Amino acid sequence: MSTHVVIDGYNLIFSDPAFAEIAERNLQQARDELVRLLSAYRTRSGSDITVVFHRRLRRCQRGPSSGEDGASLRDHGGLLGGRGEG
Repeated sequence: MSTHVVIDGYNLIFSDPAFAEIAERNLQQARDELVRLLSAYRTRSGSDITVVFHRRLRRCQRGPSSGEDGASLRDHGGLLGGRGEG
Protein backbone atom coordinates (compact mmCIF):
# COMPACT_ATOMS: atom_id res chain seq x y z
CA MET A 1 0.00 0.00 0.00
CA SER A 2 1.41 3.37 -1.04
CA THR A 3 1.54 6.33 1.34
CA HIS A 4 -0.11 9.58 0.27
CA VAL A 5 1.42 12.68 1.85
CA VAL A 6 -0.39 16.04 1.78
CA ILE A 7 1.80 19.09 2.42
CA ASP A 8 0.79 22.67 3.21
CA GLY A 9 3.26 24.34 0.85
CA TYR A 10 3.17 27.88 2.25
CA ASN A 11 3.40 26.65 5.82
CA LEU A 12 6.52 24.68 4.94
CA ILE A 13 8.06 27.52 2.90
CA PHE A 14 7.59 30.15 5.60
CA SER A 15 8.66 27.90 8.48
CA ASP A 16 12.01 27.04 6.87
CA PRO A 17 14.55 29.90 6.91
CA ALA A 18 16.15 28.94 3.57
CA PHE A 19 12.80 28.77 1.75
CA ALA A 20 11.56 31.93 3.48
CA GLU A 21 14.63 33.80 2.24
CA ILE A 22 13.94 32.68 -1.33
CA ALA A 23 10.25 33.59 -0.95
CA GLU A 24 11.17 37.11 0.16
CA ARG A 25 12.79 37.62 -3.24
CA ASN A 26 10.54 35.47 -5.41
CA LEU A 27 7.61 33.45 -4.08
CA GLN A 28 7.17 31.52 -7.32
CA GLN A 29 10.80 30.42 -7.18
CA ALA A 30 10.32 29.16 -3.62
CA ARG A 31 7.24 27.18 -4.69
CA ASP A 32 9.05 25.73 -7.69
CA GLU A 33 12.06 24.72 -5.57
CA LEU A 34 9.82 23.03 -2.99
CA VAL A 35 8.03 21.08 -5.73
CA ARG A 36 11.38 20.08 -7.27
CA LEU A 37 12.69 18.76 -3.93
CA LEU A 38 9.47 16.92 -3.14
CA SER A 39 9.44 15.41 -6.62
CA ALA A 40 12.92 13.99 -5.96
CA TYR A 41 11.70 12.68 -2.60
CA ARG A 42 8.72 11.04 -4.30
CA THR A 43 11.06 9.28 -6.72
CA ARG A 44 13.08 7.84 -3.83
CA SER A 45 10.19 7.02 -1.50
CA GLY A 46 7.49 5.96 -3.96
CA SER A 47 4.92 7.94 -1.92
CA ASP A 48 2.21 9.96 -3.60
CA ILE A 49 2.64 13.63 -2.66
CA THR A 50 0.14 16.46 -2.95
CA VAL A 51 1.34 19.99 -2.24
CA VAL A 52 -1.37 22.55 -1.56
CA PHE A 53 -0.59 26.26 -1.78
CA HIS A 54 -3.56 27.95 -0.15
CA ARG A 55 -3.77 31.10 1.86
CA ARG A 56 -5.77 34.24 2.27
CA LEU A 57 -3.71 37.36 1.73
CA ARG A 58 -4.20 40.16 4.23
CA ARG A 59 -2.67 43.62 4.28
CA CYS A 60 -0.70 42.81 7.44
CA GLN A 61 0.86 39.65 5.95
CA ARG A 62 3.94 39.51 3.83
CA GLY A 63 3.34 38.07 0.45
CA PRO A 64 2.98 38.86 -3.21
CA SER A 65 1.74 42.34 -3.97
CA SER A 66 -0.76 41.15 -6.53
CA GLY A 67 -3.64 42.81 -4.73
CA GLU A 68 -5.47 39.51 -4.36
CA ASP A 69 -7.78 39.45 -1.41
CA GLY A 70 -9.16 35.96 -1.86
CA ALA A 71 -7.88 32.47 -1.34
CA SER A 72 -5.92 30.64 -3.96
CA LEU A 73 -5.35 26.92 -4.33
CA ARG A 74 -2.62 25.24 -6.27
CA ASP A 75 -2.36 21.49 -6.19
CA HIS A 76 0.74 19.88 -7.66
CA GLY A 77 -0.63 16.39 -7.07
CA GLY A 78 -0.43 15.39 -10.71
CA LEU A 79 3.15 16.56 -11.02
CA LEU A 80 4.22 14.65 -7.93
CA GLY A 81 2.19 11.55 -8.58
CA GLY A 82 -0.74 12.34 -6.31
CA ARG A 83 -4.31 11.75 -7.29
CA GLY A 84 -5.52 15.31 -6.60
CA GLU A 85 -7.06 17.49 -9.20
CA GLY A 86 -5.52 20.84 -9.85
